[in-house]
Amino acid sequence: MILVIGHASQWDSLARALPIEAELRFVAFRALSCDLLRNQRPDLVVCRLIDPGYDAAEVARLLAEAGFDGRFWAVCHPVPNPDLVTAEIKQVLGEIEFELVMVSGRLS
Repeated sequence: MILVIGHASQWDSLARALPIEAELRFVAFRALSCDLLRNQRPDLVVCRLIDPGYDAAEVARLLAEAGFDGRFWAVCHPVPNPDLVTAEIKQVLGEIEFELVMVSGRLS
């Protein structure tokens, strides 16, 4: 199961990056909690790198706090230094697998 942070209407281009057979569940950032992560047990959590209400570092902190053991993707437009962004997020995540997924076109 893939847990996507945000409303389904915000993710027009998400389908290009995700496995087609995957079950998607959408949750608002403000509803994301350690309990939700422990109960839902997603294989993959996906969010935008930067969103008006949160950023991927905040999601990463919550994933680490919850003991999440799946994968985490942050989706964004191409950034100038993806290695730096990835290193910053991985510093928060610890051993959680992370991927910065850069897409062209609209994210909403």
